[in-house]
Amino acid sequence: MKESDTIKLFLKAIPNSYGQVFFSDQRLFALILMVITFFDFYAGLLGLLSVLVTNATGFLLDFDKKIISKGVFGFNSLLVGLGLG
Repeated sequence: MKESDTIKLFLKAIPNSYGQVFFSDQRLFALILMVITFFDFYAGLLGLLSVLVTNATGFLLDFDKKIISKGVFGFNSLLVGLGLG
């Protein structure tokens, strides 16, 4: 897999992790959820940071990139990050 494809999958995984909280694959819904989490800045920041760290770890450990890009891997860490925030 080319590096540009990996970067696209990684960037796709971020909003999809938000959408998976509601079992949705809709990109617009996921982006709306991402914006809503930043109503409380620290919760939004820690949620986004936890998704980034979890997805980056999954990519570095060579987990299935298509599963990660669907958001299945990162939504649990999102919930933990939001709770900590």
